Amino acid sequence: MSSKQSPDKPFYQKWWFWVIIVVVAAICGGVLNNTNQHEPENEVVTSSADSTIQPDDSTQKNEIPHIGTATQANGLEFIVKSVDRNYVTNYSNPKDGMEYVKVNISIKNASKDIQSYNALHFKIEDSNGSIETYANAMMAQADDSLKHGDLAIGGTKEGSIVFEVPYGDTGLKLHIYKNGFDSDIINTIELHD
Repeated sequence: MSSKQSPDKPFYQKWWFWVIIVVVAAICGGVLNNTNQHEPENEVVTSSADSTIQPDDSTQKNEIPHIGTATQANGLEFIVKSVDRNYVTNYSNPKDGMEYVKVNISIKNASKDIQSYNALHFKIEDSNGSIETYANAMMAQADDSLKHGDLAIGGTKEGSIVFEVPYGDTGLKLHIYKNGFDSDIINTIELHD
């Protein structure tokens, strides 16, 4: 008796060949996707408010900005001009053990496109690590409140944001966010001299 054997299928018709093809394609696609998604990190540059910003100066990149120094992030230049401790208003008082701090900020559009600014892009961190948005009741009462808007190329805006912080806290930091809903801090400015 002769047994009839079916001829072997070509390798490209076997199931294991197609599994290998799918795995190789997935690996190649993942590698290509990772290289395409890699964007340079936001470059944060700090300098004295009176000097030109030099992005190639590595010592300036490591300097933490503070009151009176310029720092750039996402095409905008930020300078905290002043911090008014124990800010007083006629209509509202801070909670016990707290004080109002009014932070005056100058923003300049250093990019080649229209840029937006918003008071919601700023939060304050106290020495305990608590990060808070501006004080709602006080924001409307600051005559020079920052509010929100757009800046043309080279345009500038100066305004203030009022925060409620622990009384006498000397470790305050102002965090800058890309937008009011983002949790990624793009820069931080120390709020002490």
